Amino acid sequence: MGSDALRGHPRAAGSCSRVLGHYVRERGIITLMEAIRKMSLLPAQRLESASSQMKTRGRICKDAIADLCIFDPMTIKDCATYEQPKLPSQGIIHVLINGTFVVRNSELVTIDKDTKPPGQAIRGVIRN
Repeated sequence: MGSDALRGHPRAAGSCSRVLGHYVRERGIITLMEAIRKMSLLPAQRLESASSQMKTRGRICKDAIADLCIFDPMTIKDCATYEQPKLPSQGIIHVLINGTFVVRNSELVTIDKDTKPPGQAIRGVIRN
């Protein structure tokens, strides 16, 4: 599952939480495992032909990049609105980027201004 959300749109902050809270938990339209697969492995596999770096994304295995979101499936909920598009989702417990906490115990981790933030941009060529 990817999102075409632009900055300032609620989808930019709440797409995945919306799927997990509304469509998985509340409506039972999709299973939790299938939703997670559509948010992680499938987009990574789709982009592997554009960038070989995607072969280490979207999966938990040896030598993969540790970008992980730990959430409570019973409380996850999107909160962003058109009026407040940057509101964080509820139920996100930890987020790790390249193995470094950026959210810990549901709180955003402050990064010293002299410290390089974790993660990296991934560039590639999209072909039809």
